[in-house]
Amino acid sequence: GANLLELHVKSKPHWPGGAITDKGLEVIAWRCPNLRRFSALYCREMVGMNWYRCQHLEEVDLTGSNQVSDTSIKMLVRHCRKLAVLKIGDREFPSGDELNERVTDASLRAIGEHCKSLTTLSLRGCVQVTNAGVKAVAKGCTALSRLDISFCDRFKVTKRGVLAVAKHRGKALVHFFPSTRTRPPF
Repeated sequence: GANLLELHVKSKPHWPGGAITDKGLEVIAWRCPNLRRFSALYCREMVGMNWYRCQHLEEVDLTGSNQVSDTSIKMLVRHCRKLAVLKIGDREFPSGDELNERVTDASLRAIGEHCKSLTTLSLRGCVQVTNAGVKAVAKGCTALSRLDISFCDRFKVTKRGVLAVAKHRGKALVHFFPSTRTRPPF
């Protein structure tokens, strides 16, 4: 428990009783306050977690946990100020139910405000983020060297967002492959 520094879990939601939920993750956080690296891959039953006990986290990978929302991300970055790596979204080529529609610029503003040590941020498939959020991260995360904004909505994150990163972070490596998702009808 208390001596555990690294934990990686991957949900198997198609197995009976195999889905990892917020309740299970909160038990982990409560019993393992010294975690440095945590990944919860494809935990689609996980919406938000109380991170206040995990103040030593340096790496968090929530890849594929597409129900994670602004509330959880804001709580994470407020309590885990040592974060160097944060991965939200998906790994491969997300589409449909694999896209994260719950993480918005509100998360990115909080990341920019609280994560001064962040070097790597993946937002792959987070279709609600915009150029304004990308700019907030670029301005606030002074150590940022890698940013993945692939498969974000091509109408919301454009080359202007990439240029904002270049302006504020210079040599940061930006992965930018816009989503083919079309703009919703108005």
